[in-house]
Amino acid sequence: MLRRLTRRQLLAAAATSTLAAASPWPWALAAGDAPNSGNFRFIAVNDLHYRDPECGVWAQRLFTQMASHDGVEFCLFLGDLSEDGRLDQLNAVRDVIKAAKMETRVIIGNHDYTLAGDQDNYKATYPDTLNYTFTHRGWQFVACDSTQGRQFKDTVVSRDTIDWLHGQKSKLDPKRPTVLFTHFPLGFLVPAAPNNRMDVLNAFDGVNLQAVFNGHYHGRTTRSHEQATITTNQCCSRWHPNHDGTKEKGYFLCEAKDGQVSRTFFEIKPA
Repeated sequence: MLRRLTRRQLLAAAATSTLAAASPWPWALAAGDAPNSGNFRFIAVNDLHYRDPECGVWAQRLFTQMASHDGVEFCLFLGDLSEDGRLDQLNAVRDVIKAAKMETRVIIGNHDYTLAGDQDNYKATYPDTLNYTFTHRGWQFVACDSTQGRQFKDTVVSRDTIDWLHGQKSKLDPKRPTVLFTHFPLGFLVPAAPNNRMDVLNAFDGVNLQAVFNGHYHGRTTRSHEQATITTNQCCSRWHPNHDGTKEKGYFLCEAKDGQVSRTFFEIKPA
């Protein structure tokens, strides 16, 4: 179980907070080339932890509800699609996504590794989704792999990922609003944040980073880095509890408007 923040740590955190890539998936989001950043809605959801067919029924209901919101143009899935990184688990989630016909971008979580500690099943099911970028209505989205095998705390984002992020900087338009999404939390004093989380954020110096979406910690946290808002959220798992003791399971309905991102939490409705 991940540790909770003390009241003293939460107060300290509050005080401190002051590219298009073509996807091989047939249901993937097409890149946008709008000359100016547009307004649109999208969803950010994390930590399904699919382990058995009952989770498949839950996932179908989740995606049906997410797709019911007016004007949603795509979904960001922030890792831990599966529980054990098994091929049948990952394929089942992929099939739910296909059936829902909701354009979805995924990133790997530590539970998407096999129990032996490799990424083979994930990469076979969701190819080219470790480190990648795409654009939509003039906005820039960056996905990066923040995992260290199945390890869940005291982790370090790999040098390969950090180097890749710095390599993308020259390809990003520094003025266009930018969104980063990855599995491990990057906010100050958020449980299980990587030891080198600032190396990730510093790779965006000089870039108009507006929002950072993270999973892994099953609880709602909000931090800031320069003008960017960094969030985690309750999980969307049928069976896995939230780490912060809350009971609600859900997702963020997000609105990109006038170069900024707002978030509204929606609880998954009972069957």
